[in-house]
Amino acid sequence: MILSDTREAAGGRTLLLHAHPGHELRLFGWMAQQKPTLFLMTDGSGAGAPRTHHSLQSALRAGARPGAVFGLAPDRDWYAAILNTDLTMFDKVISAIVEAATAKGSTLIVSDAVDGYNPMHDLCEVVAASATLRLRRQGRDVSHLVARAVAGGNSDDIVTEIRLDRDEQQRKQEAVDAYASLAEEVQRLLDEDPAALSRERLRRPTFAWDARWSPSWESIGASRVAASKYTQRIEYERHVRPLALALLERWSAEPIGSGERVDCAS
Repeated sequence: MILSDTREAAGGRTLLLHAHPGHELRLFGWMAQQKPTLFLMTDGSGAGAPRTHHSLQSALRAGARPGAVFGLAPDRDWYAAILNTDLTMFDKVISAIVEAATAKGSTLIVSDAVDGYNPMHDLCEVVAASATLRLRRQGRDVSHLVARAVAGGNSDDIVTEIRLDRDEQQRKQEAVDAYASLAEEVQRLLDEDPAALSRERLRRPTFAWDARWSPSWESIGASRVAASKYTQRIEYERHVRPLALALLERWSAEPIGSGERVDCAS
């Protein structure tokens, strides 16, 4: 059941962008209804082997299709790009989304939301917002919604809520079970948000890229530097925010980071 049907807003094939392989499981029921084209930024190899083949099977199981960018680079390459404010790979993803939206007549782009859990989640929203702004500059009517990869968020931001029936929940559970490399992470997410198996939510982007913010991934990075697992931590003020503003301000008609959010939801 769909409380607010995104199909009414999507004139062409909807585009779905995730930072990491496996995030698509959070929206499996929605994917089965919408049949989007799925784009992935990393290959999910941060903690081991690449996971893109699992995500390809998940996408095909739901009736979705892989996009032109499907695990562009390993996590370590993306983190190096963030530390060096290197926009090259981010621009590649933006261009791929713009080209796909233009070719398919897409009017809706869905991405990960800024959640403070991982810098790639946060920048995934930026990439989708940048693509949306660029398409709007070309005169195209495109909206951007986000889905959280972890529990939390403000209920006021919810635009669409999909409630899965028993059969849809079973199909989603089967897709989750088939994604063996994420079994532990999925179980943790379900423990935090048990309703994630039966309910899926799309939200309007609300993050304003203010000058001050302390995401949880900063403290995690600091602890890993202290444990000699990383040589340098990624910081919001020094790395992520400047990169986000550099991408967004190319296409936005208004200044970014002044307390006003980038509104691409309508």
